[in-house]
Amino acid sequence: MNCKNCQRSTIHSLRYAQKKFTLYFIPLAPLSTQHYLQCNVCGATSEITKDRATELQQQKEMDQKSGPLPGDTPQ
Repeated sequence: MNCKNCQRSTIHSLRYAQKKFTLYFIPLAPLSTQHYLQCNVCGATSEITKDRATELQQQKEMDQKSGPLPGDTPQ
């Protein structure tokens, strides 16, 4: 995937930020959640929808279950 900031083809990390209602500094209930893709080279983030984040997470899980592709080197 190409980064919109540094224009490099790199791996992106799926991140999320959650705002919570707090009472006396104790987090009680989530108010909202935002999902992001973060570039592993420059650190730039871009917001994505919850549906897209779910889709990417499922794709990652399927890739992990299928194992390495022929010719891939172990890391």
